[in-house]
Amino acid sequence: MSSELKGVFTPIKGSRTFEEVSNQIKKLIFDGVFKPGDKLLPETELAQQFNVGRQSIREALRILELSGFITIQKGGGGGAVIEDTISNTISKLFLDAFQLEKITIEELKEAKMRKILLIGFGILICSLFLQSTILHSGNAYAEVKQLSMGTATVGGFFYNVGAPVAQCINKALPEYNVTAEFTEGSVENLRLIQKKKIQLAVISPMIGHFAREGSRMFKKGGAVEMRVVVRLLPNGNIWSTLKSNKDIKTIRDIKGHKVGVGTGGIGVMARMQLAAHGIDYKKDIKPFFSPTGELATLLKDGKVDVSFLTEGLAKMVTATHEIRIISWQEKDREAYVTKHPYFGKFSYRPNHFKGVNYETQTVDNGIQLVTHADTPDEEVYKIAKAVIENIACISKIFAPAKALSPEWCASKLGNPFHPGSIKYFKDAGLMK
Repeated sequence: MSSELKGVFTPIKGSRTFEEVSNQIKKLIFDGVFKPGDKLLPETELAQQFNVGRQSIREALRILELSGFITIQKGGGGGAVIEDTISNTISKLFLDAFQLEKITIEELKEAKMRKILLIGFGILICSLFLQSTILHSGNAYAEVKQLSMGTATVGGFFYNVGAPVAQCINKALPEYNVTAEFTEGSVENLRLIQKKKIQLAVISPMIGHFAREGSRMFKKGGAVEMRVVVRLLPNGNIWSTLKSNKDIKTIRDIKGHKVGVGTGGIGVMARMQLAAHGIDYKKDIKPFFSPTGELATLLKDGKVDVSFLTEGLAKMVTATHEIRIISWQEKDREAYVTKHPYFGKFSYRPNHFKGVNYETQTVDNGIQLVTHADTPDEEVYKIAKAVIENIACISKIFAPAKALSPEWCASKLGNPFHPGSIKYFKDAGLMK
């Protein structure tokens, strides 16, 4: 029947989209539009009709399944199927009564239970009344505050970080439900924060700095009133070369070579780092502005002499090639982070990369969890506490989070902390 139900949904605008999706579907069930056994449209089509992302659809379906309104069937031809909610509720009432020894098997079989039926009917009416009240209030879980967290595109690193953070906050704080939403990344996240369409966001500190200043890409829209909840994972790109390139030992030695610089934000950071070492990417090197994933392939194939790689890509290259990680000299790094306070310091320990038996000093591009400046202090206090006290939970889901520590999460990187976070840091002994 799913093909017959196209067009029954109303496109959604604003935040808490998954909540509105689940409410619309519930109302259609109560109105009899959806009947037991009906199959909902596939996620992609639901996302189009509601005008929301697939992550919002998945979260709405998860809520509906937990509430007993649908069943998610696996495999080919599977999907979300409407359950007989009323029948299931009555059946469960009788089963619970029998298991609690409130009725006998004979009574259950013969259904001669006028008193039980009256009780069951009363409970059912109360249940339906509560569900109706919930629907009309526009809040699927009146006692739970819904928070949207902007991350990045599908497969993006910020989503990979944000999703486990959201999961672990939800486990620690039952009064909140944080949903990691797919977005276009830091710039969109900060604009949504300013408009209060999302409550949390994973961002690059450099982009956050521009947002607070109202400069560059935020010049037209104005400054963003945001504050940091916690600092998240280190995010350092590293200059990498094959060991066979024996003449490249320092970043300054990159001059005159073919270099995989990258595109987008990574390309901007690579050019800034080269400039800090007196290298003009237009005159002093032959730059390759390739997508991030291709930078490792260019290095392995010998098409470039040096590539600006992520940690993951560098490890991928070490699986088949011997590489040299080009470390920053401390005086250069100190001068760089002093000039650009939205960058930090980070070092990889010896043997973190296969065959690299020395410590590698690099610059941390950073990742921060932020919120609007006027978010209540008590709420931010709770969220900061939930993240820092559940690092083990986060790292169990996302292994790179093992690099986190309470001290790291409470360390400043360019942008100011929210007062609620500062209060927690002081209470926890992480800040004076």
